[in-house]
Amino acid sequence: MALGPEQRKAMVLELADAVLKSWWTVVGGICAGLIGAVVALSLVPKWYEATAKIYVTPEISRELGRPLVAEDMTRRMAALKEAVLTDEYKLRLVQRVYPQAEGEKMMMRLRGLRTRVRITPTTLGPTPGPESLFAFDLTYRDVNPERAAQAVNVLAELYIEQNEQFRGGQAREVLQAAEDQAAAAKQELDVADRRLIEFRGRNRFETEDQRDANLRLMERRQGDLESNLASQRLVGERLRDLGVRLAELDAGGASTAGEVAELRRQLEGLLGRYSESHPEVLRVRRKLQDLLAKPGTAEPASADYPPDPQVTALQKQVEASRREIEALAEQEAKLRDEIAEYERRIAAVPRVQPELSRLQTERALLFQRYQDLRGKADQAAQALYLEETLKGERFELAQRAEPSFKPVSPQPTQFYTLGVALGLGLFVGPLLARHFLRPRITSEAGLKALADVPVLVTIPRIETPAARARGVRRMLANVALSAVCAATTVAVFAWFS
Repeated sequence: MALGPEQRKAMVLELADAVLKSWWTVVGGICAGLIGAVVALSLVPKWYEATAKIYVTPEISRELGRPLVAEDMTRRMAALKEAVLTDEYKLRLVQRVYPQAEGEKMMMRLRGLRTRVRITPTTLGPTPGPESLFAFDLTYRDVNPERAAQAVNVLAELYIEQNEQFRGGQAREVLQAAEDQAAAAKQELDVADRRLIEFRGRNRFETEDQRDANLRLMERRQGDLESNLASQRLVGERLRDLGVRLAELDAGGASTAGEVAELRRQLEGLLGRYSESHPEVLRVRRKLQDLLAKPGTAEPASADYPPDPQVTALQKQVEASRREIEALAEQEAKLRDEIAEYERRIAAVPRVQPELSRLQTERALLFQRYQDLRGKADQAAQALYLEETLKGERFELAQRAEPSFKPVSPQPTQFYTLGVALGLGLFVGPLLARHFLRPRITSEAGLKALADVPVLVTIPRIETPAARARGVRRMLANVALSAVCAATTVAVFAWFS
């Protein structure tokens, strides 16, 4: 059944009474625990630690407010530990610290090295902060204190060596990455330049900055076209006047034979310059045919009739006017083509200019990106130069490790505490177990706590000589047994000291 607070209190008092009657068991349990702890400490291997302090020198660029190679020191320490504890470095360490280790022993040493190394970041400044000098403690554990100090000093040398390689390698990796990025950006910039140049070559005159020039040239060509048309009108009128005058001369009685001969000479001349279908050739041929078809007009026996000088002069003027009209017509066609080209350029500006602006913006962004990456590459090259000349952040051995003959493991306090607990359980435990298995009520309070009926009468303890003798014997036994336990404990401690 469940016990109430008063019942539990009574049971505790009964247990305490039983332990007090045999208090030597407490002393014996403590002594036995201490003896066991001393024996265990003598059997368990003792581990010693040695610590070397490595100082991280500040890099030159820290004065400028930025590191050469940005990194987190905790990650850097972890990376260095992984690098130093590779098989190559572990083998070098074992060969220098454990020269007699061979075969299986060497393999055991190699496997156990990683767990024996500890890195503890610290600072050399008065208070942690940006102005504090960074350092870290390198600790190695071994069963031999002198060997632990030798091992940690070798490890410190390996860390300093590996840090130089690590920093230089990291700077080279940063430089290579920056160079690759800058080269890729340069390729993109070259492609953008080619696209922009090709677009400008195809649309040289269709841009916004050429709009005003196109407008001025178009207006000039339009003025030239108006002048051309006016000139054509004037020449046309002159040609009509010459035609009227030639017709008047023909009606005025020019020699028919001479006229026929003249027409034939004109036809021959025209055929030497134009084709049969040319309008002028057809006109002269038709006029000659009309003249020959008139009654009384006969084919001249010879073509050597002298031409009429006035007719000849007018015909030359007509021919010159016609050539001038043809030249003006060609010029008109050319002017109209140029005006159409200027109109096309002006109409293309709203389509070409946005695309040109987009290509220019894209090129400007790529150029800025290339400049930024090129600057980072230059900074990385500078960082690599400083790292290779040992002007960057590096490690220096600030304090070599000295052997410490005070073991760090096992911890005596833990062994003593555990030993005393086990000793008490071994000596006092059976007494408590017997009391739980066969409980005895020795007091009125215990009886009241456990009985369901009230206590009506109590009889006081009567001290008889036999009872007093038993008490004395119990006391002497407790003292004697406690003395034996204490003496044994002292002897064991003296033996293992």
